[in-house]
Amino acid sequence: MTINYKGGRRAWAWIIQPSIKGWLDFKWSLLEPLDPSGLPVAKVRVEIPLVEKVVEKGIPDRRKRFILYVLSAYLANVKRLDEDEAFRVVEEFLDNSRRNYGKCEKVYESFIRGDLQRVKSKGLRPTTLEKLREKDPELHSLIEHVL
Repeated sequence: MTINYKGGRRAWAWIIQPSIKGWLDFKWSLLEPLDPSGLPVAKVRVEIPLVEKVVEKGIPDRRKRFILYVLSAYLANVKRLDEDEAFRVVEEFLDNSRRNYGKCEKVYESFIRGDLQRVKSKGLRPTTLEKLREKDPELHSLIEHVL
């Protein structure tokens, strides 16, 4: 049992015996050691979002469209990064694309920052893979190939 302080408030937390209903029920006794075999175990599976996989690997073509349709909205409105952090991630995506697929068209800082401001101000969400399949099949196939 422990006390947690958060935001100026105090709260009790029971971490040793899940059957405790109140602080008076708690017993610290060597005669009753905790048997961890009876405790429920939570299995946590962490998945890296597809967008972050694409950032890590880059894509060979249509990089500006990926930024416009997916990346800016994901960084600004899903991950809620500030403009400078989001800009660094977009630059990382472009660097990885250049490194893995060769030369690409120059993407100016003003384009990236303008798009980040656009999606943030409108609260836009990233385009899904299903919508990309309809809207831009070539970009969709590039992303599928990279993944």
